[in-house]
Amino acid sequence: MICDIANAFGVPIGEVFECKAELHKLNEKIPASSNVVRESYDIPFYNSLMFRAQSADENIPNEFLRKIIEKLCYLLEVSQTLPAMNLPYTLCHNDIHGWNVITQGDGVVLLDWEGLRFAPREADLIDKFGVRWCIFV
Repeated sequence: MICDIANAFGVPIGEVFECKAELHKLNEKIPASSNVVRESYDIPFYNSLMFRAQSADENIPNEFLRKIIEKLCYLLEVSQTLPAMNLPYTLCHNDIHGWNVITQGDGVVLLDWEGLRFAPREADLIDKFGVRWCIFV
């Protein structure tokens, strides 16, 4: 599915993965000083979302709200568990999808670097070519 979505954008998926692999070779010991954010696993919007789900009006089916609350609880549990895993951190783009990748000459160029952070390399798996927030699906 990921390759199909990438091909729809005309993105050479292999080159995107190569580019990402190069980025992931950079860890927190890079020689330059950096103000790159370090992943904290905090969920700043959690309380707001939970409040809205718990106080939603009667027009939203209870079954749907129950599933949302379940997923939010799971999300909180995961965010509290991950720091204890001591995963190695690398430099992650955090927003790789078809609109943030362009081809140039023989390769690809990643755009939109505002999400750059040190995080486990798996952080770049969350946002695969438009497949976003899969935990809520």
